Amino acid sequence: MSVTDMIKSVGAVLSTSHIQMDTIAASESLAERLGIEPGDACVCIERVRRADDAIAAYCIDTIPKPLFDAAQGELGESLFGMFARIGRRLSHTRTSIQPTILTPRDLPELGDGFGLFLLLDEVDFDQGGEPLCYSNDYYNTSIFKFDLVRKRR
Repeated sequence: MSVTDMIKSVGAVLSTSHIQMDTIAASESLAERLGIEPGDACVCIERVRRADDAIAAYCIDTIPKPLFDAAQGELGESLFGMFARIGRRLSHTRTSIQPTILTPRDLPELGDGFGLFLLLDEVDFDQGGEPLCYSNDYYNTSIFKFDLVRKRR
């Protein structure tokens, strides 16, 4: 489920208060996650997503630039919708979850306070198992709850 869908599912009004896009060179660890070469160009998108004016999520998404360009991506667009438009539907995500505290140094929108967040460090894959996006999504614990189902192999 996208961040947009999650915010709407709790009955809140969605807005975005900060959005920034930069082109960066892939580090070795980023290149490994995305299946590209170190130094390859990527598009990094930072967004602060709000639910009824409260900070709900701080999202940092990194996409290989050729994929972003092929989709003619735009700021503010749903990434899942962008991928689907070019036939690259999301199949699964490999995610690591950890609690974290963000301060105004990390996220100026917090003002003078701090926030308790769950960091979902993840790679999204398409139906063919190819990486689409690497994300660090910080979810406000006062707004979101995640339920996990664990299965035995």
